[in-house]
Amino acid sequence: MTRFLAQLKHEWRLQRRRPFVIICAGIYFMIAFGDAYQAGLAGDGFQWINGADAISTRSVILSLFGILAIAGIIGQATSLDRESKTEELVLSATADRTALGIPRFLVGWLIAIAIGACFIPGMWLGSMMPGIAPESRGDTVSTHYLKGLFYFIVPNFLIVSAFAFAIGSRFRSQGATWLASVGLLVFWILTRMLIGQDVLRHDVFSTCALLDPFGSIAAAQYSMTWTVEQNNTTFIPFQGLLLWNRLLWSGLAIILVLFTLRTLPLQPTTSGNSGKNRKKSSLHPGWLPRSPFWLSLRWEFVSLLRQPGLRLFLFLAAVSLWFAASSASTHQFSLPTTDLLVHNTGFYFDKILTLVLVWSASDLIHRERSHQVHELTDSLPSSSFSHFLAKTLTLLLIVLIFWALAVLVNVAYQASNGFFHFELGLHLVDSFLIKAPYYLFMAILAMSLQSLIRHRYLAMGIFLLIYVLPVLLDGLGFYHPLFRYGQSNFFWYSLMDGYGHFLKGHYWFLFYWSLGALLLWTLASATLVRGTQARARFTLLRERFGSTRGMVTLLTLTILFIGTGWSIWHQTSQQNQWPLVSDDAVKANIEKTLGPTWKDKPQPRVVRMNYEVDIFPEERRFQLSGKYTLHNPFDTPITEILLLTEPGLELSKVAFPELGGTLIEKNAALCSEHWRLNSPLEPGARKTMSFATSWAPKPGFRARAQNDSINDVGPTEILGNGTSVLNLQLMPAIGFTDRFEHKPSWKRRKYGLSEDWTPPDPAFGLTQALDTLHLGWVDQINAKISTSADQYPLHIGTIINDTTENGRRTIQYQHSRPSRGWSEILSGRYKTLDVETKEGIVPMTFYYDPRYAYTLDRMGEEFNNALNYFTSAYGEPPFDHFRLAQQSLHFDGLGNRGGLGFATEILGWKSDLKRSKGDDISKMAAHMMGMSWFGDQIIPANIAGAKVIHAGLPYWSAGLYLHQRREAHRSRELRRQEMGELFRKRGKLADVESPFIEEHKDSGILRTKGLILLTNLAELTGSKCIEASFRQFLEQYRYHPAPYPTAENYLSILEKIVPSEFHQLIDDTFRHITRWDLRVISATVTPLTTGEWQTTLEIEARKYRSRDLGSEEEVELNTPLFLSVSQHQNSTPGEETSILIEPPSGRSIHQFTTSQKPKWATIDPDFLLPDPILRDQTMPVTTSE
Repeated sequence: MTRFLAQLKHEWRLQRRRPFVIICAGIYFMIAFGDAYQAGLAGDGFQWINGADAISTRSVILSLFGILAIAGIIGQATSLDRESKTEELVLSATADRTALGIPRFLVGWLIAIAIGACFIPGMWLGSMMPGIAPESRGDTVSTHYLKGLFYFIVPNFLIVSAFAFAIGSRFRSQGATWLASVGLLVFWILTRMLIGQDVLRHDVFSTCALLDPFGSIAAAQYSMTWTVEQNNTTFIPFQGLLLWNRLLWSGLAIILVLFTLRTLPLQPTTSGNSGKNRKKSSLHPGWLPRSPFWLSLRWEFVSLLRQPGLRLFLFLAAVSLWFAASSASTHQFSLPTTDLLVHNTGFYFDKILTLVLVWSASDLIHRERSHQVHELTDSLPSSSFSHFLAKTLTLLLIVLIFWALAVLVNVAYQASNGFFHFELGLHLVDSFLIKAPYYLFMAILAMSLQSLIRHRYLAMGIFLLIYVLPVLLDGLGFYHPLFRYGQSNFFWYSLMDGYGHFLKGHYWFLFYWSLGALLLWTLASATLVRGTQARARFTLLRERFGSTRGMVTLLTLTILFIGTGWSIWHQTSQQNQWPLVSDDAVKANIEKTLGPTWKDKPQPRVVRMNYEVDIFPEERRFQLSGKYTLHNPFDTPITEILLLTEPGLELSKVAFPELGGTLIEKNAALCSEHWRLNSPLEPGARKTMSFATSWAPKPGFRARAQNDSINDVGPTEILGNGTSVLNLQLMPAIGFTDRFEHKPSWKRRKYGLSEDWTPPDPAFGLTQALDTLHLGWVDQINAKISTSADQYPLHIGTIINDTTENGRRTIQYQHSRPSRGWSEILSGRYKTLDVETKEGIVPMTFYYDPRYAYTLDRMGEEFNNALNYFTSAYGEPPFDHFRLAQQSLHFDGLGNRGGLGFATEILGWKSDLKRSKGDDISKMAAHMMGMSWFGDQIIPANIAGAKVIHAGLPYWSAGLYLHQRREAHRSRELRRQEMGELFRKRGKLADVESPFIEEHKDSGILRTKGLILLTNLAELTGSKCIEASFRQFLEQYRYHPAPYPTAENYLSILEKIVPSEFHQLIDDTFRHITRWDLRVISATVTPLTTGEWQTTLEIEARKYRSRDLGSEEEVELNTPLFLSVSQHQNSTPGEETSILIEPPSGRSIHQFTTSQKPKWATIDPDFLLPDPILRDQTMPVTTSE
């Protein structure tokens, strides 16, 4: 014991005196402070930056940064004896493995915990800083910080410490310890990818939660089912998957420590150079020049590559990249196309490769001194410049090797899945020209800091601070890449448009940061320490750059760097706009300036449109000339008109031929024009207004960062191929609309608006069309669209004329049915496919990029099925010809307006049918048809509840079709997934959740939750019953003029059709925010003398209603629900015996008889009632004699 305590005291003295420990503590504090502060400055929603969920999340993430500290602390402890040549002395004095090993491990772990605890003052201080919105900050609860420390940081540091102790004791190398410890981070990222990124795979949640070494997935077991208020105020309980995860990984860590102690060597390690079987390598390979520089380069590269940790990491990287590719291909059920895989690789390398670089750079610079051979190497006849160059090139080669490995793994993955459209050029360009340069710049930064600062761990700390600096800049709203080391413009690769115009900005930033990195490296190369005496940095700099040659080199690089930066700034902020203005800021400006005067002020409605659009894809511009027919539906004359346009749209001409008009004010900042009519537009009158607009890219380019919330392309922007723009955004809108008004109170406060949003006056709102206030029913649209001869222009309507001349293709369209006035305008190098339809069904044509024609047959089948169903169920379509076109990735999502469907290139067009079974395509087809029948034929009134009609009915009618069409088991699986995502999104809502009947803002929850509950109604009353409610509402309000229909109009129809005993469920769905808590408490089965089996189930069923941010109260259940027993846990409906019950609130007992002995009992087996925790709804049945 005396020897143990002495060793413990010795290790403690060694560690606490190390500057590295103080540096790590400071870095930990700064990261926690900066992260909390930037989150508070961003202030997006009602999530508290110091709430329980924020603390638990940051505890997990910050524990990942502990890898650096732990590897440095324990790696140094396990390698110190060998590096200081005292190994024989220490081992001769300490012959007990326990006395030698446990103190080193224990002290290292405790020191790391002390460093990790610095997140508490850092996060607390960051959340207390000024400028943070009050709704983003709650009361400080000290126990939440302590729970974050003991739930995550303490056990996570135990796990990493055990792994580092095992590797360090085996190899006695800090580099091996560091690189191998990063392997845990690799494994963590792998589990995160397997469970999904944007959408979680809830079917494998429990497995991934247990495999996750840091507990981040298990922590979400409760938080993703809670409301915003619960996540703010309640810390996750230490039970369930989190408890099992902590026990599992902590137990493995203890076992690993004990195993390491048992195998801890008590004899000095010997060099392996004398081994007879060791392969000899020539220092002068024939293909390599024999100069000192090339020999030094080879030596540095081979030495680094021979490190066990790096080789192990290369292997782990290859395995992880394979599984990451597998995870990537599940996104939208996509085929493993090159664009998807290279993007996923970039996500993977973002953290992993950076950590490899920071340690490898320190090892390259300090290796000789660590092994005390620097006097020998420094005496070699080579310059400091060539010595530093060889080390730098070695690290750059490591970066290239990792990216080459990524290309090989991705190509091998594609081939193994039978996908041979490799696009090797894209693999190489995206990997080495688009993504790898950032890591090359970071490698140069890491090397330069080590040389300039001359302290291994301080340089590593500064490197990591520079790496995380963009997080703080995001919070400050400063996104320009000019001030983010190594970063270029952020953009996505498009299958249709390639890199397009984005490459210009990328090349400029590539040149700029190449100069910056070269300048930094040039300075660092002059300060490299050689010899036994470290000379002052400034002395070395004066010697290197005091000569004419040195001074010219330095000045040239400096002038080029500053000049390139000035040119970038000029192109992005003078020729273009900087800072980029977000849509939110523009909307707030318009509301503050124009809202008081123009809100609820009568303005004419557009009832007819005629326009010509000339698109020039090569020049990325368009010009439009058009004419509106204006109608005054009000009882008073209209004398003034407000015109609004999209930012960047040039409104070059406005005229009122019959009435005349005078421009009163033009506000370029608000994109508005105020006109006074010379003759008033009388009630009921129809007059014309002509106009001309245009858009062209400005000189230079736009500066963008990944998190700046600015779209890749603007709403009026043209691409070289795959353009998709909305016609209404190319033309002026008339009058003020509440679409410019922010609804969430936190966002209104953020932009200096009154906190409470005032909805339109109900009487006036009934006369307004939701989302398009300046439009009524447009009786006709005449459009002539022209584009390049090799492209096809698309618009809604019947083709009247199609000509190609003078290098231009022009198609004239006419849409003579009543419409909402909207149409997508597309232009692309399309190939067409006429899809055969049934007799009496409108024709169908697909427009697609011929390079990516993977799923056309299946798409034709699914769109045919959906078109046939909607025509049969809801009457003739609101179009004469259905067209579906592919659009560039830069125009996100899908839609259908007037029979012209459009879907981004990653949706459906490259679906992996083996995995998706066509579900994603059938869903896309159904939703597009729902948009046409219920979006094109009904105008919702602009009052509360409008989202029920606008967003709900199209989605729900599509969902009902899919529910009837799918196999019951498949429908159940998908609903389970949707249920999990529903509650996960609810916990992250940026606004107060409203009952459907009041919803005027968000519609994401409304779609998913409404579909689940209406499916429940369909199961109780029959799908035809719900279908009839949709049909009757459509028949009654198809093309209905103002006053427009409301959600209450739909509910009155639904309540007439649905039996009265289910009206409570309608109230729960539409008039309240409701969830259920359903669980099986016990399930026993008893044999009967008749040979049958009697099952007794004790269940607990409760219903809750929430308000505000999610505070809940229990109410009377009053809900019919199903119970079932079956032979299998995941049985199909045909294998179950089910009964419908209406239990009281709380616990109750139910019995029923089956002919076979059941093994599983379930409440709500089809997941028809929104319940955040579904695992409690199933239980194995036990036998009771």
